[in-house]
Amino acid sequence: MTDMMTEIAVQSISALVGAGVASIPPLIQLARTKKTLPQAKGAGSADRGSSAVVAGESINGDVTVSIDNSRVVISNMTNSAPKVMTEKAPSASDGAEWGAFVAVAVAAALFASYYTVLSWFVLGVIAGVVVTSTVGAVRARRWRLWDRASAIVATEVILALAATVWAWIAIFTAEHAGASLESLRARIAADVAASPAQPGVGGWLAEVFIAPVATFFKIAIAENQFIFVLSLFAAFLFSFALMLIGWSRLYNWYTYMGFFLGKGSERAVKRALRHSELKASDLMVFMILAGLTAAFASGLLVVLADHSFTHPPLPAG
Repeated sequence: MTDMMTEIAVQSISALVGAGVASIPPLIQLARTKKTLPQAKGAGSADRGSSAVVAGESINGDVTVSIDNSRVVISNMTNSAPKVMTEKAPSASDGAEWGAFVAVAVAAALFASYYTVLSWFVLGVIAGVVVTSTVGAVRARRWRLWDRASAIVATEVILALAATVWAWIAIFTAEHAGASLESLRARIAADVAASPAQPGVGGWLAEVFIAPVATFFKIAIAENQFIFVLSLFAAFLFSFALMLIGWSRLYNWYTYMGFFLGKGSERAVKRALRHSELKASDLMVFMILAGLTAAFASGLLVVLADHSFTHPPLPAG
């Protein structure tokens, strides 16, 4: 009973952390901008630059207009950091390769031993992204800032959510030659627990991270399950990368819309600039990553190796 309550508590905390990580930073920015919203009513107030009327028509003597509020945003971005606006869009920071390597190593360790807890974290992230993207879309419509880049972000979020759900369905239901990820994980836990514990921080790292991964792949190779395990891990990794990229694009979107209400820092300008320069090719890359995620989750790699893979059923509808 105690173990079950502990497991429920850990899973609940994991989900809450995931939801907080995904939703709190953008929503904090939303709360900050709302403080200035009362004096920002009416597009084209003096402190935010001039709006541009791009269309208008008369209905029963009343003139209805469409406002291009992106002009206000660009004006405030330019006034905040004119030098950044004339530079090429900022690229990834130095050391990103090493960061990616460490992230993959940590992800492998978590996937090998704690993928159940990890699934609750991902569930929380999904909930947070849904809330954040919905609020962002409402705000963009209300402030007349819905444009091509906004549509790209919305499409990417939908793709990321679909790919992630599909990947985790596979992780929990896929079988290969009578083995599932859970049955392999149970054996890994038993083998690691049977190994003598080493003292100190090094021993803890070996027990928590190194030993599970090493045992995972040892069992997988010995029982001809390596491609199966690798395929599911790749599906998890690609889906997590999609969610991370999608969340980053959401945050950039929020930063961009924040300039509707005034000026910001140079760092904020760089983020907003990344959003404004999104193009169709970025969406194509995202679609390719989503396709790879679906392919790995569906067991295509395993099917190419043999024909004993039982993949999860296609979602209804």
